[in-house]
Amino acid sequence: MRVEQTRTLKAKLFNPNARKEELLNRSFRAYQQALKDGVERGIETMTDANDLVVQYDLSGYMKNALKKHIPKVVKNGGKDVGEDNALKITNEGVNFDYQQDNHHKFYINLPSTWQRGGYWCPIEIIPNQESFYHKLLYKYINLGEVQVIRKDNEFYVHIVVKYEIEVRNPSECTTQVGLDVGDNTLVAGCSYDGVEPMRGEIWSGNECKRLRKEWHTVKKRLQSRGSEKILNDIGDNIWNRIDDIIHKTTREIVEYVKQFDEPVIVMEDLKYIREKMNYGKYMNARLHSWAFRKLQKQIEYKAVGEGIPVVYVNPKNTSKECHHCGQKGIRKGNLFRCTNDGCPIAEYHADLSASISIAKRGRESPLKKTEGDDLTSHGARLTVPQDSTSEVTHTDEEVSYAS
Repeated sequence: MRVEQTRTLKAKLFNPNARKEELLNRSFRAYQQALKDGVERGIETMTDANDLVVQYDLSGYMKNALKKHIPKVVKNGGKDVGEDNALKITNEGVNFDYQQDNHHKFYINLPSTWQRGGYWCPIEIIPNQESFYHKLLYKYINLGEVQVIRKDNEFYVHIVVKYEIEVRNPSECTTQVGLDVGDNTLVAGCSYDGVEPMRGEIWSGNECKRLRKEWHTVKKRLQSRGSEKILNDIGDNIWNRIDDIIHKTTREIVEYVKQFDEPVIVMEDLKYIREKMNYGKYMNARLHSWAFRKLQKQIEYKAVGEGIPVVYVNPKNTSKECHHCGQKGIRKGNLFRCTNDGCPIAEYHADLSASISIAKRGRESPLKKTEGDDLTSHGARLTVPQDSTSEVTHTDEEVSYAS
């Protein structure tokens, strides 16, 4: 079966000259003022947003993106408005070119109301994304929204592309690979082929746990002092390190899954888990800061990119029931004890046991998509993370720009 995949390419505009930099800055000033005015007026419809943005000196392609964006920001309580919002451009207003003999081979053309036909800028791309730019040039994949981001007097572009890939139907897979997302154990995985579990593996959560604890402590101390700038800088550093761990771990997990015969990944539907947390004020704050769904979505995104389907199951009692006989047992730390005297499983690693139970549920009763529910996190369906309309600074890629 074929499913749509969405991916965000990231690149840096290479040293725009003074004229191009001024054009970019003009667009940023007008865009941010229009966005700010739209939020202050509480505009919630595209019609009203259109009446506002036509008054600003912006390219029509920026206006079209902005009139969609303003109502979303207003409905979100204005949380996406900052000092340097991304400059959004609809896909019709952006073009690409390739010059094989030049040092910087790829170029992007950005629209401008002050320069007919826009202006071309060389871009420094992430090397492992080069194939996507070639596919864009030959129209093998579709271009979505483009964002220009200004940070520390430099400019970056985030380019959304959409394309279809072939993914195996979950019902045709022969091996269920259960993945249990945890706190002490970041992820525990084990496969099940209908006969017996095999080749379990564990990825430690100790470093992520330490970093989340550090963030909670630093946040409490600096907020009491009113040191927001220092807090933001430290927070960016901590969460970038957590993002790096998640990125590398999820890549390892998908490689682990690929070793099995026709695999399907099975995970728990955790969308209500935060509502059920009640472990005390300190633990609740730490666990609420953990990216449950981010971890799952990165696994899902990378897996679907490899043609591996993902399904979700009911999480009830997966860590309390014996994976062999189904009877409720006793969990103490990382150890699970089955209370059924007739069960051959006396003791087992608790998280591995849960991952086996999850894998079995994927074979027996994966969740079905409910009517009107378009959440990525729900149902036995094939989805990938959708590009966000907000200005997100943390990415799901390792980003290293050429110097």
